[in-house]
Amino acid sequence: MSVAEFKPIGDFRHVQRVLKTIPQRIRAVAVPAFDAMGAFYAGLIVEGLDSQAPAGQAFKPLAQSTIDARARKRGTASTKALIDTADMRNSVTYKGMKMPMGVFIGLLRTAMHRETGESVANLGEIHEHGTLNGHIPPRPFIFPIARSRSMRRRARGVFRRQVRLQRHRLTR
Repeated sequence: MSVAEFKPIGDFRHVQRVLKTIPQRIRAVAVPAFDAMGAFYAGLIVEGLDSQAPAGQAFKPLAQSTIDARARKRGTASTKALIDTADMRNSVTYKGMKMPMGVFIGLLRTAMHRETGESVANLGEIHEHGTLNGHIPPRPFIFPIARSRSMRRRARGVFRRQVRLQRHRLTR
């Protein structure tokens, strides 16, 4: 009984080259999709700050003493929470990460409040959770959006659309 010989049919070197490039091809599709999702979530956070109701959850109104202090300091009596100098609003960002693949959405630690020099991320954490003594009540502006089922569904749609737009990169 003889052993039959099999010879490959087709360009197996090409197949090997393609197989070796799969991780890079997946990254070429996933990174723009994560960036699109990051931009979507960052936009929702800014919209929530502007509307004073992230994911439909209204902020607790400012205390009259806070409004009065703003009026003395700036000459205007703004009643919007977390928008006094717009430093926090303008520091909302997203940053795509290549390894592990994903996206950071929030306030970068390097962003500083222009008047106090304090990290905007630290201030954001205080406002997100409130202070222990209750002087600053919680005014969550990131977690309501992250926890919202409808927002996550919309974000998945953004991600999927971007993958569909980039899928040609998988088959080049």
